[in-house]
Amino acid sequence: MGSYDTLYLNSSGNTISLTGGNSTVNLSSGVSGNTVKVQTTTGSGTVTVNGAGTLNSIAASSGTIATSGTVTVNDSGNILWLAGAQATLSGIAANLTLNATAATTVLTVTDTGKAFTVGGGNQVSLIGSSETVTMNSGTLVNSSGSNTLVASGSSTLIAAAGTSVLVGSGSGATLKVTGGSAKVRYDASNMTINLSTGHATASNSSTSDALIGISSVIVNGGTDTITLGASQSATLSGSGNSVSAANGANVTIAGGGYQNTANEVTLSNGIMALTVDARANLTGSGNHVSSGSNDNVGVTGDNNTLTATGSGDGFWITGSNDKVIVQGTQAQINGNSVAISLSANASATLNGNGNTVTMASGSALHITGGGRVASTNTVTLSSSTVTLDQDSRADLTGSANQVTITGTVNVAVSGTQNTITSTASGSGIYVGGAASGGSTVTVSDTGGSNTIYVYANTQSAVDVLTVTGNGDIINMNSNWNLTLSGSGNTVGMIAGETISITGGGEFATANTVTLSNGTLILGQHARANLTGSGNHVTSGSNNNVGVAGDNNTLTATGSGDGFWITGSNDTVIVQSTQAQINGSNVAISLWANASATLNGNGNTVTMASGSALHITGGGWVAATNTVTLSSSTVTLDQDSRADLTGDANQVTITGTVNVAVSGTQNTITATASGSGIFVGGAAGGGSTVTVSDTGGGNTIYVYANTQSTVDVLTVTGNGDTINMNSNWKLTLSGSGNTVGMIAGETISITGGGEFATANTVTLSNGTLILGQHARANLTGSGNQVTLGNNDNLGVDGSHNVLTATGSGDGLWISGASNTANISNGSVFVGGSQTAINGDNNAITLYAGVGATVSGKNELISTVGANTTVALSTNGVGPSGELDLFVTHDQVWLQQSGNDLIIDQVNGTQDVTLKDWFLQSPGGTYDHQVATIKASDGVTLSSASITNLFSTSHTGASDSVLLNSWKS
Repeated sequence: MGSYDTLYLNSSGNTISLTGGNSTVNLSSGVSGNTVKVQTTTGSGTVTVNGAGTLNSIAASSGTIATSGTVTVNDSGNILWLAGAQATLSGIAANLTLNATAATTVLTVTDTGKAFTVGGGNQVSLIGSSETVTMNSGTLVNSSGSNTLVASGSSTLIAAAGTSVLVGSGSGATLKVTGGSAKVRYDASNMTINLSTGHATASNSSTSDALIGISSVIVNGGTDTITLGASQSATLSGSGNSVSAANGANVTIAGGGYQNTANEVTLSNGIMALTVDARANLTGSGNHVSSGSNDNVGVTGDNNTLTATGSGDGFWITGSNDKVIVQGTQAQINGNSVAISLSANASATLNGNGNTVTMASGSALHITGGGRVASTNTVTLSSSTVTLDQDSRADLTGSANQVTITGTVNVAVSGTQNTITSTASGSGIYVGGAASGGSTVTVSDTGGSNTIYVYANTQSAVDVLTVTGNGDIINMNSNWNLTLSGSGNTVGMIAGETISITGGGEFATANTVTLSNGTLILGQHARANLTGSGNHVTSGSNNNVGVAGDNNTLTATGSGDGFWITGSNDTVIVQSTQAQINGSNVAISLWANASATLNGNGNTVTMASGSALHITGGGWVAATNTVTLSSSTVTLDQDSRADLTGDANQVTITGTVNVAVSGTQNTITATASGSGIFVGGAAGGGSTVTVSDTGGGNTIYVYANTQSTVDVLTVTGNGDTINMNSNWKLTLSGSGNTVGMIAGETISITGGGEFATANTVTLSNGTLILGQHARANLTGSGNQVTLGNNDNLGVDGSHNVLTATGSGDGLWISGASNTANISNGSVFVGGSQTAINGDNNAITLYAGVGATVSGKNELISTVGANTTVALSTNGVGPSGELDLFVTHDQVWLQQSGNDLIIDQVNGTQDVTLKDWFLQSPGGTYDHQVATIKASDGVTLSSASITNLFSTSHTGASDSVLLNSWKS
């Protein structure tokens, strides 16, 4: 075919010769075995072969093909045959195969991005880029683009320009770089590649590739041995390779598996880069190492700098002055004395000690192992996160950080707004504030039993530590305040500082605090034991506090607090309710409406109006509790003692106690027995005190009143002993009481029952007043006694005047010269010279007594001999009755002057009736009873007696009287 011809070839096995330019051959689909010969030596233009056939050949020979044009092959799978001469190709199809039919065939390729195969003995010049050429033995390829050239056998690959890749096999090829930045590549394993000497040998091969002008190698196999000279580079993608590099070399490891056998690299002052999923061990110093993601790197040497740019990298570092820069996440660093830098939001795990770490904001560091007593890891950080595992140690400096402790460690944290969380026990946690003071640090300890040490604050602004935990030991320092939540902690505070405790449970194991001249504040439901003096303790609600020391001041601001106090000169202030105070020699102050329970002795209590104090225990014979109060309430339990001073108070006694109550308008209620109750009035006199004793059997002592105005004690009770004092008046309701009155004072008794056990009263020259249904025995003389209705009174003394203002009263009178003014009552006389005035009384005279009776309708009984009755009926004549204690047949009557003597027949004198026979000026016998009754019920009238003695008889025997008795 000539020029400008077009051929359509639809059959197979044809030979077509092209001698001109601008010709076109179209190969139909399915044709094969055709040969298209390009033989042009002149002309220009384009020779184009189109079609989809296979196994067709395009051959050029006898000159230059398209010296001013190109041969374009658009078919796939064709073979270009060059028979000598030269050919220039552009726009070639993929998978083109070049075969030479002459000894030396030169092909110049100007295309871009194609792959083809060159047979042996050819010379190929590559001007395009991104070509992939596979060379057979004996082929020479010159590349000036960025192509991939694959050598086989004794091929020669020359890169004159560009960035081509020369691929060798270690079988005698020559790979040469004369310009540009081409690299060599080896894909086999177990090779020995030495760039510094220019040789590459395959395993078990007797020949080597010659590497000329090569400074960079790509190794894709495994277990290869690579040697690099100064400033040379290697890129490895396999595992188990060994690289020995001179200073300044550059090694890149791309892949190979981070868990596979490591690549071993010896390099100093060079660069090693790992991309993704790679593993290497580097020996050498002064290197810069970078890792991508999921790489594992071992580094042995000094002054190396490692940079982790991705995630999941691991570093194992041995040496000194090494540095790690973490720009990605999940880096693993193993080493000691390494300088580590974490970029913002980076994260790493560190195993080692003596490392220096700098963390940017948002970064995270996990420290595990390295030894909790080894050299510390020093970390500078801000707004970052650090986690410490078992057996690690670190000093952290910076603010706004989150520190988590998951094992037994030693860690120091200095700065402000740091939060420390511990889930394990046994750690040493050292806390410091920022340099300027005023820092806040929070420790949350769920593991417990850790020891917290606090560094001193030398600034004027106070630092604050907040701890939540149980069983910790906390050693505070100067200019620090502590806020604690938990139980069983042991706290050592510096004098003058402040600790606040809340929560943990008021019945849980107590927090133990050592502090002097400081402040302890308890919130709610907390428990603490404080040792120290001069402290101010403030308690909220439902707290329990033990205090051992002197001059402490405790203030209960809430309700339900308990205080146990040991020491001297301590003070308790109760502002709320239900405080529990246990201690002795404590000064206690209760605010208005406050309430407290006190167990102890020797305490001094001041109570504001409306407050309430419950005293229990402390010893009822121990040192007294001294209480000053007004309009307040005090309850004393078993075995307690108190002196109460103040007015208008309510005092309740529920056990055996000793209590003194001084003041006016005080009310004392006792529900138990055996107590000593001491009562005093107000300083000005005129006091009133009320004692209501339902327990009975108590002893009441009354202090003397030195004022002119009388004090009044009112007692309701049974079986009490009451010892009154001067200038006191007693009002008593009850029975069985024993009262000792000071001479000249007044006692009033009412109620209790006239048949109940009598109240025993000792009084002289005083006044006894019985109201109604009362019973008393009075011992004393010169008293004025007034009875109401249905009272029973025994009197033993002299010159007492007994006046019954009502009826139904009973008097038992012993002593001499007593006077009873009574009507409608009963009088039992056992003393002499008793005067009885009144009507309608039942009077009993005991043996040997005498009574002057003035009144009518008296019933006089004699019990025993030698009784004397001086009766006056006050002008009404004979009145009343005399009952004898003998039968009528034993009675004799005798007249002695105006007296009537009643004798027994045996001569014993029975009764003498004074002035029996004395007639009044009005002619009446006013000293006679109307009837005398014997003990057998037989009576003798006064008229019959008058008749018997009207005949001047001075006596009447029993026989004479026989007919005068009336049955």
